[in-house]
Amino acid sequence: MAKEKMEEITPNAAPAESGKSGGGMMPAIVVLVLMPVISFAITKFVFIPQIQSAVVDAAHQVASADGSGHAAAGAATGGHSAPAADSHGAAAAGSHGGGGHGGAAESAGAASSNTYPFENIVANLSGTSINRYVKVSFIVEGSRPDFSVLAEANRVKMIDATLGVLSSLTSADLQNPGIKNTVRSKLIAAYDTVLKERVVTGLYFSEFVVQ
Repeated sequence: MAKEKMEEITPNAAPAESGKSGGGMMPAIVVLVLMPVISFAITKFVFIPQIQSAVVDAAHQVASADGSGHAAAGAATGGHSAPAADSHGAAAAGSHGGGGHGGAAESAGAASSNTYPFENIVANLSGTSINRYVKVSFIVEGSRPDFSVLAEANRVKMIDATLGVLSSLTSADLQNPGIKNTVRSKLIAAYDTVLKERVVTGLYFSEFVVQ
């Protein structure tokens, strides 16, 4: 009887061992199933945000560098515009009234106003056997609030017109007590022609010297 009981128990031991072996493989199966899920989660919530952040930072740096380059280029352009205008003005003035002619005006970037200055414009007198000249400085006033911008754009033409009026004067003309008013009227008429509109409303001398 004891031998028969042992034989009955022995076959039943195999299923138990089989179940134990299957239970030991379950963690490995769970790990294999979860690894793709874990990899997807890490990629989506860790790697992708980091890459996006790096791309945005790089774009900001490029934009900042580009803005700085444009600002530097604008500053360089503005720095060279005024000397170029002055050199052209001096050349135009010297070509009509002899040596020493010149004019100074507002810089190109100045705020708009209805007045515009001319300084130290010199012209030789007409019909004199000796070297005599007239030197003037004055402010031109216009009816437009942006008259200074208009005058700046036509500065060389206005200087040329000024030299034309001054160079036509003679020593006898300068003996006339009202010569300043005569010159004023001629200059205003000349500027209206140059600017192609009747925009000049006044002209005020700060210097009127004959030598």
